[in-house]
Amino acid sequence: MSILHGPVAFIDDEIDDREKPAYIMRKAMEADGRPVAAYSTLPDVAAIRHWQSLSFLVLDWDLSPGSYGGSGASTLSGYARDELFRFLQELLATVFCPIFIISAEDVADIQRQLEEDHRFGGKELDTRIKVFGKSAVVDDLINDLSTWVENNLALSVLRVWEQEYEKAKNRLFIDLNKLDSNWPIYVWQNAIDDKVEPSFELATTLTANLLHRIDLVKFDTETMLAASENAQLASSAMRKVLNGRTVIPANRLHLNVVMPGDMFFDSENPDQIWLNLTPACHTVPGRLKDGEDMRLFVVPGTKQPHPPSKTKFTDLNRDNPNSFVVHVLHDDSPYIFNLKASEYVLWSEAGPRRVGRLLAPYITRAQQANAMFMQIEGVPRTSYELYKPGEDSTSDPSVTSATSAATTDSA
Repeated sequence: MSILHGPVAFIDDEIDDREKPAYIMRKAMEADGRPVAAYSTLPDVAAIRHWQSLSFLVLDWDLSPGSYGGSGASTLSGYARDELFRFLQELLATVFCPIFIISAEDVADIQRQLEEDHRFGGKELDTRIKVFGKSAVVDDLINDLSTWVENNLALSVLRVWEQEYEKAKNRLFIDLNKLDSNWPIYVWQNAIDDKVEPSFELATTLTANLLHRIDLVKFDTETMLAASENAQLASSAMRKVLNGRTVIPANRLHLNVVMPGDMFFDSENPDQIWLNLTPACHTVPGRLKDGEDMRLFVVPGTKQPHPPSKTKFTDLNRDNPNSFVVHVLHDDSPYIFNLKASEYVLWSEAGPRRVGRLLAPYITRAQQANAMFMQIEGVPRTSYELYKPGEDSTSDPSVTSATSAATTDSA
């Protein structure tokens, strides 16, 4: 299912007027079976929780009442504009989908009002929002919207990935249902018997099975290459992206699930983070005895300054059996973790200080580094004197002569 195939929300006060462009556009979207939720007034923000699978929203800027100007005024009353902006803010925070604002008024002025509002990032408008003139899209709305989505990299990726995701999701549940329609009971009960969080275990089972059922996603290579050549990605943006794919923030984590990779800030040192390396099987709260607190094996990481040169960057990445580095782990900075300073902490004390979770393969590599460190075997020290020239015992002429003779005879 592509992003432009699926349920649509269309908000326009003229949506039911057969003589108006809104009605024509609505019928065009419904013509191929696309479900359209039509509203003549702005819905309450509570409705957004039902729009999680929304493909896109078409929104009329000038919802009556509210505009006091004539054609082209692009003005809403203060109250109407605030309500509209509040609705858009909630939608952007809840659903990732294109938002197409259409209007018979001044498109440039509407764009300016959106850009200047702090809720949409200040001067830089969220790339999911696009303002169109009604007259420009009324004849071929879907084609115009599709063309714009194709040129928006994030939305284009979502459109392609979602298509394969939906196929894999259906394959997964069809396969599991063939085994037994009550398959969730087995997973749930098995989790309870194993004393792990059943909801998390069920979700993990689905996620793991889904991942390996997704076909190779064929993204638009041409668009990707063109974007790569033309993009001027700032270092700050690159760091944000790396952190986003490396770390899950604490507010997105299940409160009762403890995992390797959980990170805790130090209550005394703001430049220090403690990383949990405890195996997952030892972080199951349900396996603890009554009143027992979970002990976590953690190592400290110290915030590092940004390397000012390639040489310093190489030094930062240099292999060391006693430590490892994780780039852009927290606070926009790299951290070096000291395996020689490991400690045990109690979950009851560390839990409230959790700042996020380092994901695989980064946490896996950290655990491997610790395993190697724990197995380091000391050996007797050797020195350069072992091979120092001019002091070899074989410099005795008699020994050298005997060795040469033996070599000649064997030849």
